Amino acid sequence: MNDALKLLEQQYNLLLNNFDDLIANCTSDEQKSALRTALVNARRNYWTAINETFHTDDPKVETAIKNLNAVEGQLETQVKVLGDIAKVIAVATSAVAAGGALVALAG
Repeated sequence: MNDALKLLEQQYNLLLNNFDDLIANCTSDEQKSALRTALVNARRNYWTAINETFHTDDPKVETAIKNLNAVEGQLETQVKVLGDIAKVIAVATSAVAAGGALVALAG
């Protein structure tokens, strides 16, 4: 499994495995909706990437992987701390968007 696919899988599994705790901490329907959207988009990114090839020697792909790694670390920290749910959702949304940017470079 290449680094890109591995990161996308980890992101999806992190959100999926912690979804019940995350959703329980949401204080509004908007937060719940944003969290569900992040999970669905993470799943879509992962499943799309399974069928794609990443050219890891492409500088754009390398940069996208570095960006995803950076934001993924923030997401892991936020999920572990599970403090301000709005911050967790914002980081999750950014992380999933970074994953989407990576998937867009596949092919």
